[in-house]
Amino acid sequence: GLMRETQKMFHWVERHVASIRAEHIAGDTNTKADWLSRAVIDQGEWQLHPHIFREVAHRFGTPQVDLFATPQNSQLPRFYSRYNTPGAEGVNALRGRWPQEFLYAFPPLPLIPQVIRKWIEEQAEMVLVTPFWPRRQWFADLRELSVAAPWRIPEDRIQLLQGPIQHPDPQWLKLTAWRLKGRG
Repeated sequence: GLMRETQKMFHWVERHVASIRAEHIAGDTNTKADWLSRAVIDQGEWQLHPHIFREVAHRFGTPQVDLFATPQNSQLPRFYSRYNTPGAEGVNALRGRWPQEFLYAFPPLPLIPQVIRKWIEEQAEMVLVTPFWPRRQWFADLRELSVAAPWRIPEDRIQLLQGPIQHPDPQWLKLTAWRLKGRG
């Protein structure tokens, strides 16, 4: 696997490059490689770029609790995490009762239907970020439950982060922020 790829690369280099040498680059100047060497990209842990989050908060109000976060990607000081994590206010937002406060949720994509069901059960006040995918069954629910016009984040401004790493193609998600408020 990896050895074969390395050999192919060196054969190509021998034919096309005059010289090559390995050189150490200090971690503080090579942050992406340093971060990747210590972390694993988790497809369920992307974060909206903070300036996009601030715009969502400006449009819909500032939430108090981030329901799907880690200490590394939380948009708010108070957050729930998938795992027991230092600083987390709760674990697994889909299991327990939600705080009776204004919530923010940018869940992993497979959890969107469960988040909507949980929202219906809790009747919470929240901003929910999802893809703009009209053919998904949950999309009709969001249209019906939303108390304000959804905001489609301009595709040319969508940035998703994990530490210093940017999602390679966030535009395909067509992210949209929805304002939901319980009837209770």
